[in-house]
Amino acid sequence: TLIIIKPRTKLKLILSHNNWSTPIQSPTEFGLVLRVSSARFPTLFTCHSRRRRCVATSDLSIMDMYMDDSDPDEYSPEDQLQLAIQDDDKDKFIQAMSYFEETFTIFATMFPYSVTANLMGYVTEYNAMNCAAALLRGEAGLRVDLNVPLPHGSYPLHHAASVFSIHLIDLYLQHGGNTDVIYNGLLPLNVALEKLGCHNYLVDWTAKDSIFKLITILCLPQMKVPLEATKLLAQHTKKATEELFRYAKDGRPLQMAVLLMVARDIVMAPIYSQDALTLNGIMSLRRCIKEEIAALMQDEVDLAGKSRYSTAVKVFKEKRAGLYSALTMLDVFEKAGDAIDAYLQADVINKL
Repeated sequence: TLIIIKPRTKLKLILSHNNWSTPIQSPTEFGLVLRVSSARFPTLFTCHSRRRRCVATSDLSIMDMYMDDSDPDEYSPEDQLQLAIQDDDKDKFIQAMSYFEETFTIFATMFPYSVTANLMGYVTEYNAMNCAAALLRGEAGLRVDLNVPLPHGSYPLHHAASVFSIHLIDLYLQHGGNTDVIYNGLLPLNVALEKLGCHNYLVDWTAKDSIFKLITILCLPQMKVPLEATKLLAQHTKKATEELFRYAKDGRPLQMAVLLMVARDIVMAPIYSQDALTLNGIMSLRRCIKEEIAALMQDEVDLAGKSRYSTAVKVFKEKRAGLYSALTMLDVFEKAGDAIDAYLQADVINKL
């Protein structure tokens, strides 16, 4: 990625990488070009006249940028496109895109991998709903396929899920975004569920803690948007029930709780067993968890007295705690699932 600072610019740029920071002061009579490597997107940065921006990538953070440019009209086409996306200004975005249609060489330099893939990554990064809509509707002169991976292998829906952007998720689904695409073994639904587990309110919760505490936290107004985004994904994911069972067998009650809260009618649908008996979802899931507990106990017996046993004890204990917590979770939702649903739908929760 190139950060291009024009000549005669007063700039103070502070870079932060891991545990170090370096201030760079550009001379007023010279321009400055800085090359940056990003692990997620070849993200483009720009300095704004009389503005302050903070932009972060996974390996580099541009903490502060101050710029005093005497003539805003002197912004390059690249600057104008970046500003349009960051401000989510549809009209300016379309206008900037029209320049690159005529001068494809500059456009290709700006996006060295895949033009549309990088654009979608950048638009999703800034949650630029209006710009994304213009791209998907062909108003910007390009047609975008949401099921083509971004430069680093993930898909636009994965990124929309990671920031819980309800509007972008809905927009991508309306334009053919596939919820069954996989990146690093994760569906977009998995990304949302894993990200929820890292939420500030939930990051310290473990399977040894109270199930009631977990449900109380998930019912907080601050969790409304993440839950709604996850619900939207769950409703359109064919394998949502399979994912619930996988989380149950892995002893991960937090992700189970979220799926039961946002899509209980989907993931708890009746299941036909091999012996032709019809089981309701909770019965099937409870049997699945008990079978996993029995298999875990057998694994402990098989490893007892062997050299690997001491290292496996902690893993066994953590998974056992998760499985028993999952059983308790099922009991709670069997008895109070309707009440939890009603509470989530109440006006007091819907008002953020």
